[in-house]
Amino acid sequence: APESSEAFGRPGLAPRWTSSSKEGLGTAYSTASRLWFTLSHGILNEVYFPTVDSPQIRDLQYLITDGETFFHEEKRDLETRLEYINEHSLGYRLTGEDPRRRYRIVKEVISDPHLACVLIRTRLEGDEAFLKKLRLYVLLAPHLESRGWENSAAKAVVAGRDLLVVSRDQVQLALGASIPFARTSCGFVGASDGWTDLRDNFRMDWEFESASEGNVAVMGELDLSVSREFTLGLAFGFGRHGATSVLLQSLGLPFTLKYQQTVKNLPLTLKLGSVFHASERWLTSLDIAAPRDNAPYFAVGTEYLMPVAGSWSFAGRLGYNSQTLGDITGVSGLSIGIGIGSNPLSFDYAFVPLGGLGVSVRAKTTSHFQFGLMA
Repeated sequence: APESSEAFGRPGLAPRWTSSSKEGLGTAYSTASRLWFTLSHGILNEVYFPTVDSPQIRDLQYLITDGETFFHEEKRDLETRLEYINEHSLGYRLTGEDPRRRYRIVKEVISDPHLACVLIRTRLEGDEAFLKKLRLYVLLAPHLESRGWENSAAKAVVAGRDLLVVSRDQVQLALGASIPFARTSCGFVGASDGWTDLRDNFRMDWEFESASEGNVAVMGELDLSVSREFTLGLAFGFGRHGATSVLLQSLGLPFTLKYQQTVKNLPLTLKLGSVFHASERWLTSLDIAAPRDNAPYFAVGTEYLMPVAGSWSFAGRLGYNSQTLGDITGVSGLSIGIGIGSNPLSFDYAFVPLGGLGVSVRAKTTSHFQFGLMA
């Protein structure tokens, strides 16, 4: 399809809702997220936003093909199994397997703990030679504001990332992944949608830029050359900026960190620490911690206090910790800091590299006041 083209076949087939037989229901533990989702036949069904009686999509599933000999859709062609990720969590694990056991798709589905976004961590498994032939597509059927008609879909580029967006009046959704889309398309159901395209010859021939005011579907091919494990995000908001900013913010942190926030167990960490005064100006400390939900770690720090002028003093600080956070790399390591002060005023600054999360810079100014009461 030519660039900037509108899909043909408007308005598409009459919209239909999916099966009322559900296997799973999920939400976030925090009331900050006004989102609920349902599961059946191994895929994501209706997602409700911003209230529990407002479905915004019909379903979302993966389509699989080798481009030559077969075409599979999750809900009809794979053997699926549903289980809880953890008995204390609000997430599900869905496994869909090819009947001939050539490949399987393992998905973990949660709602972002604080944002209106469904997160689906996906892993494609199987024989390496066979996996190299596969192409994986995500197909979404939106029903914004509880209606299949008058939905408008389009491609969008936000912060350098290719996304798919759908709107109807004020409510909008955004679809994206932690790996890039190789190709995307918007279409009208039954005429120019991705399912119809792939079913014809097992290949994606259409790349329409938009499909306006009809029963639409959007599809994106995941770039498996980057990774066969990734996180898919489906976010909702009021206006395009609202939906896309929620999506990018939710995908900005690794899935493992998001999932850890959904576990019901209260955080518990056992700590043992010691402080040693090497001299009047030199202080060292050692802490050993054993979190319930992470690996044990240690932290060591030292501070040297040096007089500058009058009552002013300068403090230099150096620290190291061995902490890890799931699949986030580079969190452990060195940190540095300085401080300067004269009673009652002090200023402290710290620079803490956080690996995959970026860098934390902390600055603090403190002042102490004394008050007296007159008799």
